[in-house]
Amino acid sequence: MNTIGNNIKQYREYNSITQKELSDYLACSREMIRYYENNTRVPSVHILNKISDLFGIDL
Repeated sequence: MNTIGNNIKQYREYNSITQKELSDYLACSREMIRYYENNTRVPSVHILNKISDLFGIDL
């Protein structure tokens, strides 16, 4: 199943970015990135906008 969390992980890995690097960019914990990628939590619109800017993708 293609979920937001799966997409975040795929783009992060494709761009060779660690969870720590992404968490630093988003100003959140590495644990929160893990929650997003495991579909335990859903990122806010603000976080999704920052992620889309980082990876150059449209929401």
